Amino acid sequence: MITGSGYRKRSGGSSNYPAIKILVFMKFWIGLKAEERYICTSSPAWGHGIWYGTVGPLIFGNGLCAYSGKFSAEEFLKTLEDFEINVISAIPRVYKMLMESGKINQYNLKLRRLTYSGGKMDREVQEYFNKEHGIYIGSTYGNTESGPVVLDFAFEDWKPKLGSAGKPMLGVKMGILDDEGNELEPGKAGEVAVWRKGKWSNIGDSGYFDEEGYFFPLGRSDDVIKSSGYRIGPFEIEAVLEKHPAIEKSAVVGTPDEERGELVKAFIILNEGYASSDSLIGELQDFVKTRLSMHEYPKEIEFIDELPETPDGKLKRKVLKKREYERKGKKLL
Repeated sequence: MITGSGYRKRSGGSSNYPAIKILVFMKFWIGLKAEERYICTSSPAWGHGIWYGTVGPLIFGNGLCAYSGKFSAEEFLKTLEDFEINVISAIPRVYKMLMESGKINQYNLKLRRLTYSGGKMDREVQEYFNKEHGIYIGSTYGNTESGPVVLDFAFEDWKPKLGSAGKPMLGVKMGILDDEGNELEPGKAGEVAVWRKGKWSNIGDSGYFDEEGYFFPLGRSDDVIKSSGYRIGPFEIEAVLEKHPAIEKSAVVGTPDEERGELVKAFIILNEGYASSDSLIGELQDFVKTRLSMHEYPKEIEFIDELPETPDGKLKRKVLKKREYERKGKKLL
């Protein structure tokens, strides 16, 4: 039993709650088995890195491996082979870089379970690992306010659904609410809430449940674009844009508009050999129109050299959105 600093019972508190929470989460989501070796690429400065990347596997007595320095797909693959890693937990961009390296099959890997946190997984990446390597990358969903509340369970009979984050954890009651706080039916997007202390508590995200109870996140409520009555998640638009050969990386935010509330705007980093032009903007817009709904294509596109990101590669979307609001003389609430 964990009784070290940070886990002892405090006055008025419950005994060993953080340790119990980590134990349950490691068992249900990470799915470590005896004698397996584990690696998490997230920084220990982030909850994913410290609790579920370090403390969790140590509680179970599993070997773990830490990764330091700028991420390199080839170096990471070599690490997986050299240390015979079985289980990985990482942010979605790590798996995308592994896929794009085209070198996974050059290494003798012993992978059994892959999981991700900290963002939405590109459908293309999920399909690649599922088809080429027979592994579905299991999701978890939560945030600082709520902790983990949804996941793809590590049970052998669990049936994941492409695009979803899984189902609510055992003991967690979740709902999707409209702007008046009423619970919405399956298929309708709204504010994500958790039932606590006899009432709904919004956690600042938007999403929806399907008819089978699988949860589909749309992102932070601040990130969701509200245009002409539609709630538009930026992730699918970015995933489509990045399939175009001209695009290295993209970021989609809402930019204020007097008539529609917000417009979809895309910031684009081009691949080498491509140049920004009005014709390319039209081509990219048509590219999205043919793959998503008409209200989702970017009405505005800006080409830039660099996107604001955290050290571990997570997009600072709010920086771009704040800039857009300030540029148009609006206040971002």
